[in-house]
Amino acid sequence: MEPARLFATQKLLIAFALVCSLSYASDSLASEESDYAGPVLDDKFFLIIGGFFPRIDSTVRVDSNSGIKGSDLDMEDALGLDDSVASPYLYFRWRYHPVHRVELEYYELLREGASIMQRDFRVGNISGSVGVGVRTSFDVRIGRLTYGYDIVKDKKKEFGILAGMHVTSGKVQSQFFGDFTIDGVGSVSGAVATEEAGITFPLPHLGGFFAYSFTPKLSTQLDLLLFRIEAAGIKGTLTEANATLHYQFAKNFGIGTGLKFYRFRLEDTGFSDRDSQFNYEFFGPVLYASASF
Repeated sequence: MEPARLFATQKLLIAFALVCSLSYASDSLASEESDYAGPVLDDKFFLIIGGFFPRIDSTVRVDSNSGIKGSDLDMEDALGLDDSVASPYLYFRWRYHPVHRVELEYYELLREGASIMQRDFRVGNISGSVGVGVRTSFDVRIGRLTYGYDIVKDKKKEFGILAGMHVTSGKVQSQFFGDFTIDGVGSVSGAVATEEAGITFPLPHLGGFFAYSFTPKLSTQLDLLLFRIEAAGIKGTLTEANATLHYQFAKNFGIGTGLKFYRFRLEDTGFSDRDSQFNYEFFGPVLYASASF
């Protein structure tokens, strides 16, 4: 992340923490002693609508239809994609029992970029050398369905386990301009060709969570999800970590901020019509408004 943007994000998070701290200090004793621990621990329905602003690091490899291995390309450096993006962020939790919950989450990272290739390369059936122009789009959409169970819960905190499924859709499309070859056949100068690869795949996850209510208005939650899969032509690993700070400024409405880290590595060795490999990692702040009851 650029220093100026990182500094601005840090100031925003610090300001939010100060506001919440002042609210904490001003809460009445009656509120402190209430049986209600706040929306994060007690409310049946909890909806978040906000924005996610991550910094992204990604590489991709797409093999040819005949099995010739493609080049490992850095999407930001080699293909000119932005290393940061703004995404809508949606989250919904249904606490259908005091110790049972279901969570839904969705966000998407859509990027475009252009560059001039600085080394020899192969992407799918297309190969070329230095000087070939390329315009690329790389769209990733991530949805999550998770079940949670409280192992420990009291008026101030809860700790439990999580299990569920991430469904990730990744699509990369590159358009090449210049002198290159397609399946080993040379092209004429100034030709244009497009190469596309995409996959939608499920990655199950296991993990845990911890939530703590400082007051009915101010609370925090930490989540960690992990998994590894190797089956049906797919090899993949998943790591996700979340930390949030929530402030309930009215009975049914609140605001919050947090940090999200996500990393997945996926190798397709037979799931789709051509082999490919995706490495995707991002980290950044989430800002949101919430409704709960």
